[in-house]
Amino acid sequence: MARLLAVIGKEILVLSRDRAGLLVLFVMPAVLVIVITLVQDNVMRLTGQQPSQLLLLDLDRGPVGSEVLRQLDEAGLTVVVAGDEATAHSVRTQVVAGRFAVGLIIPTGTSRILAEQVRHVLQRSAADPGDGRQSPAIAVPLVFDPALTASLRQGLSWQIEAVLAAVGRQRMIGALESALAPLLSTQPDGGSGTGRPSPTELSQVFALPLLQPAADRDDAVPDYRPVQQNVPAWALFGMFFSAIPLGVGLLKERTAGIWLRLRTLPVSLSVLLGGKAVAYLLVCCCQFLLIVVIGVTVFPLVGLPVFSVAANPGAVVAVVLLSGLAACSFGILLGVWCRTQEQASTLGAVAVVIGAALGGIMVPVYAMPPLLQRLSVVSPLNWGLNGFHEVLVRDGPLSAAGGDMLRLLLFTGGVLVLAVWRMRLR
Repeated sequence: MARLLAVIGKEILVLSRDRAGLLVLFVMPAVLVIVITLVQDNVMRLTGQQPSQLLLLDLDRGPVGSEVLRQLDEAGLTVVVAGDEATAHSVRTQVVAGRFAVGLIIPTGTSRILAEQVRHVLQRSAADPGDGRQSPAIAVPLVFDPALTASLRQGLSWQIEAVLAAVGRQRMIGALESALAPLLSTQPDGGSGTGRPSPTELSQVFALPLLQPAADRDDAVPDYRPVQQNVPAWALFGMFFSAIPLGVGLLKERTAGIWLRLRTLPVSLSVLLGGKAVAYLLVCCCQFLLIVVIGVTVFPLVGLPVFSVAANPGAVVAVVLLSGLAACSFGILLGVWCRTQEQASTLGAVAVVIGAALGGIMVPVYAMPPLLQRLSVVSPLNWGLNGFHEVLVRDGPLSAAGGDMLRLLLFTGGVLVLAVWRMRLR
């Protein structure tokens, strides 16, 4: 243990003398998280992308559900119909877990209620043609993935609202045509060529009953919180950038002969590499802590919501540690495999930026083309970001991110084994 502590202390001392490196490690992610969050908060209502999938649960089992499905398909949305055994709770659970971008639930009895409203509108209009009162809207629950930006939610709401309004209008027009068919058949077409008024003319005369999307207020559906996404995302980006000074420092020791002298000491290779990993893991933790402090203290001063880890702090710490270990192992691999400092710096920076771009740090994965969405699963930054989303955005337990945490652990172990094998080979 004393030897391990000595190696950790040596690494921290060397790093403390690199003021430019410390400036990059701490100031760069701090500036990025403020700038990017402010920009996204300002433009998220101006941009929008179509989500990958919509989960439809038809509890009505009537004509309205079938018509909604057809209209959603025509609107260009990718619709997945929930099975017969599905419930409203299961739909909420799948959407909140991020398996679908949005869920739409057609309540039981929607077709019956809409037919009754249509009948009441016809009776009211027959008794008083000037009565244009609007029938009460039928609320159709709508559930969004908590990680979906507000602009995408708004765009989807408008699309779904247009679909539901079209369904209500079609049901009304169909009832009107059936009721007025005997009369219209004896009247001239008035220039329309069909012997009946157009749907637009009918919709301008009668107050139409509406189907209207309503945001699901179930407590299990967290609200969208952009700060909860940006703070861990850019902290993760900074943590993986710490791999560059770690790799460069190890490469300097190799080229200067320091590593050979260290190897002559009665210290195992695992202790030497472990000491480096632990030292830089502390740096990663400090980076994350700095970003959290900024999210708690600086964000409210510039008009942004306060960042919070109160829901599950233990799970957040676990994700930070596993992500930091993955970043440190990558840095060790850089220092072992690269031959020059320029090569380590360039390769490390390019690899981290590409990993961040593919992993969803810069652009959400659901906004990427299908090919990039499939490629994103190879990025360790994507695994760490998914873990943060589960525990910070969706307020889930650490077990919800178990698959991504296992990938980070296997990545760390595999990279360290590869680095040790390369070191022993040399």
